[in-house]
Amino acid sequence: MTKDARGSHSVPAACLLTLAGGMLDSYTWLERGGVFANAQTGNTVKLGIYLVLGRHEEILSLLIPITSFILGTIAAAAFQRYTQQKRLPWRYRGTIVFEILVILIAAFLPYDAAGDRLANCLISFACAMQTETFKRFSGQIVATTVSTGNLRKSVEFAFDALFNRDRESFRTSLFFFLFVFLFVFGAGLETLLVQRFSRSVLFVLLPLFSCILLITGRLSSSAGKV
Repeated sequence: MTKDARGSHSVPAACLLTLAGGMLDSYTWLERGGVFANAQTGNTVKLGIYLVLGRHEEILSLLIPITSFILGTIAAAAFQRYTQQKRLPWRYRGTIVFEILVILIAAFLPYDAAGDRLANCLISFACAMQTETFKRFSGQIVATTVSTGNLRKSVEFAFDALFNRDRESFRTSLFFFLFVFLFVFGAGLETLLVQRFSRSVLFVLLPLFSCILLITGRLSSSAGKV
């Protein structure tokens, strides 16, 4: 895999972001009304089903994360454009700090219909910013909040490695499979943590995002290279 010097982040950052992505998706599904913070595909499929069934309360619950994800993507693109124009070095740290603040706020929100909707709104917004801000790792486009694209690429490179006997394709296939595994592992880990810590589980994510912040701080200090 070639190292793209523009917009390419470290693999450890990708691993931790993907782990966090799986954990947040599992959290909102288990604890915040059965919606996905990251995987808007699942939410849009359920939206179509509930529209036909006329289940209006569920429709509103799904529209909130979908709309928040759209707004988060727009906000991240605007923020990135602004920081690039002003040559500001903290666009990566800014996104992670925002995610930490969202986790802290969501942790104290009540576990009722209104609290769940606000938590899903904030978490989906933050996840969209993560998706838009962190895209390229070690020269490859990697998704840290969903696994479908990573799984497809892993299979494609494995197929190429098998039929062309290309070791580089095999390594790239393993590279993408790593993120599929981490996303699944994050979802499973969050499920165990929910069972263990119940509704205090979001505080467990803070050390993880603190580590990500340290890594992205190094990226930000060399923003002219990334």
